Amino acid sequence: MPKIDVADYERLYRSTRGMHPEIRKAFRKRLRRAAKIGADAARIKIRTMPATAKYTATGSARHYRKSRAGVGVGLRSTLALNIKVTVSAREVAVRQFTAGLRGRNARDLPRDIDRGGWKHPTYGHDPKGFQRGYPYFDVTMREKRPEMEREVQQVLDDIKAKVIVGKLHLG
Repeated sequence: MPKIDVADYERLYRSTRGMHPEIRKAFRKRLRRAAKIGADAARIKIRTMPATAKYTATGSARHYRKSRAGVGVGLRSTLALNIKVTVSAREVAVRQFTAGLRGRNARDLPRDIDRGGWKHPTYGHDPKGFQRGYPYFDVTMREKRPEMEREVQQVLDDIKAKVIVGKLHLG
């Protein structure tokens, strides 16, 4: 299977501008669904991140509540809620955002958790504590990449056929 060419994707995406809005909408929707494979897998993986010993099985349910990012929800759910899929003229991307995270290093926290740990202040103890992380994003994206690429390639092949048919009918 040939590698997905970014220039080919941009050209195809731009060529859908003149097509019927329903075809363009379906194209974007299928691309979003292809990227959602990785996003959903990363959400599941972060929600199953091991908790410290102070959490019990009955108390862990609070992490699965649907709420605004970071309001009354645990760290794992906040990270899961902040995994977004974007489809633009240049790329189809799965990104980890930081909405709802507070503190001095909030912007770096998702990356630090994914790398394996981060330092944070402790009160009444040593100046810094080390919290172990849990690789959930990069590893999952690497695992799911072939599946996502297959889906995107199918979408691009389908839209390419529709663009060619559309151009033949226009000329």
